[in-house]
Amino acid sequence: MAKRAKRAAKKPTEKTRQRVKATREKVRQPRQAALIEDARIAELDKIGYRYAEIRDARIELNRQESALKLLAIKAMHKHGKTVYRHGTIDIALLLGEEDIKVKIRPEAEVKSHGEAAPDNPSEQEAEGAENIGDQEQIEDGAGE
Repeated sequence: MAKRAKRAAKKPTEKTRQRVKATREKVRQPRQAALIEDARIAELDKIGYRYAEIRDARIELNRQESALKLLAIKAMHKHGKTVYRHGTIDIALLLGEEDIKVKIRPEAEVKSHGEAAPDNPSEQEAEGAENIGDQEQIEDGAGE
């Protein structure tokens, strides 16, 4: 305790006072600087808004893709399939990962390999694919 008392009683030297003063001057900056906005640059505004639109659309597409992926996995399990090939559509269930791989081959490739021409999906199947968002909402509600 005696050392602390000596240090407290000791007055700072002129050199120490100058060093402290210089440090304070360097550190002190106006707090307002962070609040000041840049001057408007129309090009950057346009790019920023367009970027945000595309990002939001991509996020929505990822949600839809995820819902379709789950439906495909359930359907593959329901029908006992690990690989489904019909016309131009190839769907493979990746075991262990619970994931799927979907490829749509060009019609020219299908015809050149001598496979049957692809059938057009029925109106009911097309309608079911369009209502994925509705089904996703139903599944979300059931999980709560």
